[in-house]
Amino acid sequence: MNLGRYEKMDISLLCNIVNLKLKDEFRNLEELCRYYNLETEIFKRKLIDAGYSYNKKKNCFFTFN
Repeated sequence: MNLGRYEKMDISLLCNIVNLKLKDEFRNLEELCRYYNLETEIFKRKLIDAGYSYNKKKNCFFTFN
């Protein structure tokens, strides 16, 4: 799945895809963003604005909902 068009994706689906990629393919969010040529802070802000938080130690996004 290409994340190049993430702006138009359902936010829950995006979070699930990102977490799977972080778990299976990338050591951290910066590496994932570099691979897909995304601005890390802008990409992270999209998920944060939707109610998700990034846990750097666990390398995943989560929500308390």
